[in-house]
Amino acid sequence: MKTVLCYGDSNTYGYNPVNGMRYARNVRWTGRLQELLGDGYTVIEEGCNGRTTVFKDPVDGWKNGLDYLKPCMNTHKPVDIVIMMLGSNDLKKEYQATAEMIGKGAERLLKEIYEFADAKQTFRPEIILIAPPVIGDNIMAVSPTCAFDETAIARSKELGKLYKEVAGRYQCTYLNAADYIKSSEVDCLHLMPEAHEKLGSILAKLIKEEVSKKVCVRTKRLFMEPYNLEEMKALKDKEPDLEMKQAYGEMIDCMSRNPGKEYWGAAWKIALHDGTRVGDLCFKGAPNELGEVEIGYGIDEPMQRNGYATEMVAAMLHWTMVQPGVKMVTAETDKDNKISQKILLRNGFIQKGYGKEGPGFLYNPFA
Repeated sequence: MKTVLCYGDSNTYGYNPVNGMRYARNVRWTGRLQELLGDGYTVIEEGCNGRTTVFKDPVDGWKNGLDYLKPCMNTHKPVDIVIMMLGSNDLKKEYQATAEMIGKGAERLLKEIYEFADAKQTFRPEIILIAPPVIGDNIMAVSPTCAFDETAIARSKELGKLYKEVAGRYQCTYLNAADYIKSSEVDCLHLMPEAHEKLGSILAKLIKEEVSKKVCVRTKRLFMEPYNLEEMKALKDKEPDLEMKQAYGEMIDCMSRNPGKEYWGAAWKIALHDGTRVGDLCFKGAPNELGEVEIGYGIDEPMQRNGYATEMVAAMLHWTMVQPGVKMVTAETDKDNKISQKILLRNGFIQKGYGKEGPGFLYNPFA
């Protein structure tokens, strides 16, 4: 089951501009997102009225989004997806923040997410960075004593471009809420129920059709990504070793039998973030009737003794266990490969039986 953390302000909290209360869970976009995603996901609602990116409220200092982000992630870890929609409150006149400053605040939060993940969980979560809805043109008319001045409208319209640039630098998924929804005419700031419904639907589709279909696992130092079918065919064609060529052929057949889930048959590249090759891994087929998948891996000799295998196995275990139908992960090692055996044991495997290659190992968190 994947954990989705929704980190935002009053529009994530579900503030009702008509009466100042909170919308019911099934009206809030976070609640609708949970309903639409279904049982494979747990949606965590972390919206707070008045929350900023990095600015400290002179009265309610605890509404600084930066201060609470790491404790929040630690409470809910491991977090697979973070949806962040902040920036509207940064536009308040008391902060005197330019759009560029707010964009840098959002960027600081993305860094904070990665810093936390690198230290406290075995993989980096996918991030959906949302530029918030623009402030309505009549905000001064509907609320002359509000915390925003007339410049907030223009600055809010600049956030979409700036957030898109930030998302690109950090390889995040980007969404501009202003392309789909508008702030209410009641207060020109908060969302009406129909906007919550639309935002929840858009995010559910985005997660199902794009974010959750990304097959790339990132850690502090590494990324793991499967070769596609054409790349696998190219590997087979240029492979001189007949035994390895046959193995590639079997992997390609497995990929063909699992459309949309070719990763169960493909070879995966293990590399540093700069693209330097570290090694490779593979799964030896899709989950069987018991929910078992077998993993195999190898680290290139020049890259060994750097902790890469331990880091990779820890991250891939989590990725594997949140895939539908998976209940256990197995592995086999050569009987003399004590280092690989220690890596598996360190990551929660137990030794169980023997296979064709040597000692067998089982990871079963449900045992």
